[in-house]
Amino acid sequence: IEDTGVGIAADRLPVIFERFTQEDTSITRKYGGSGLGLSIVKSLVDLMGGHISAASSQAGGTRFDVTLSFDSATATDVDRIRMRSRDQSTATSRPLKILVAEDNMVNAMIAQSFLEKFGHRVRHVENGALAVRAVAIEVPDMIFMDIHMPEMDGVAATRTIRAETGLYSVPIIGLTAEAFTESHAQFIDAGMDDVLTKPFTEDQLRDIIVRHAPPSAAAVPSPSTVPPLAQICNPDEDAELPVIGDNAEFEKFQSAVGVENIIRLLEKAPDMLREMAMKLHAGAAAGDAEQIGAAMHTVKGSCGSLFAGRIANEAAQIETIATDIDAVRQRLSIFDTHVDDTIRWWQEKLDQARSLQA
Repeated sequence: IEDTGVGIAADRLPVIFERFTQEDTSITRKYGGSGLGLSIVKSLVDLMGGHISAASSQAGGTRFDVTLSFDSATATDVDRIRMRSRDQSTATSRPLKILVAEDNMVNAMIAQSFLEKFGHRVRHVENGALAVRAVAIEVPDMIFMDIHMPEMDGVAATRTIRAETGLYSVPIIGLTAEAFTESHAQFIDAGMDDVLTKPFTEDQLRDIIVRHAPPSAAAVPSPSTVPPLAQICNPDEDAELPVIGDNAEFEKFQSAVGVENIIRLLEKAPDMLREMAMKLHAGAAAGDAEQIGAAMHTVKGSCGSLFAGRIANEAAQIETIATDIDAVRQRLSIFDTHVDDTIRWWQEKLDQARSLQA
């Protein structure tokens, strides 16, 4: 991969794959970004047993070479993929009873909209303690468990359900905006069967249901063409700021879940965002990095799921610097501007949806 950009100085090349490192280390950088992009790329390459290297000059751009080794697909591999695709598109079965434990109403409504579209019966609870109680009253076929919740978090709730009820046959799928595989491994160790990263696509949700549904209840409707709910980006140094909201992707999402569900979502979303903004300011005033990180984690997932890319991106960046309280405080005014712009964009979409409904 080669570009003709500004290039990287020779003395910076050895460290560009380290976390939170950028070519330009000055405080007032010309370009944004968290300095995680190349570190993540290198981690992925290393996991696949590959190698990545860079060559650059500040006059002639940069070249990255990535080497990966793969085995050719066997006839058995090809048949297995074809069978899986056929099963997903043609199998039919009874609807599932699905419990969704999620404290954020926007995320819960998105998950519920998709699941009900698939034909499943959904029960929603707002924290892990209520999830444990719900399982004791009626055993579901599958549980989607958010990780960060009040009263009792998803990890503690999963351990309690497994230990107190002995229900090891009920699949529990973790829901999190945490993308690092190390955290996912901890959730699996706690008793979860799989982890779905937010924001997720309709196809990803359908696929994980097919993978873990009990026998004779594995099918959901055929794959749709709905794109990812959002692309939360940590832009490279030369990337432009994400748009306030992605109109095209939002329209596709609305077609998938229906105007009525969109109206319900957009009536709730601004209040959620304002609440998280208040928590961010309170955390910054009190020097509470944990509160800052939790609020931005919620914004990153919820706003990303509603295609508000600019504020989702800003939240992701603030989350990475939550322990640097001074740096967080410097970004508050920028965040507040993104909040206002996002709410205005959501209001436009809400007005359009209501006109369609009328």
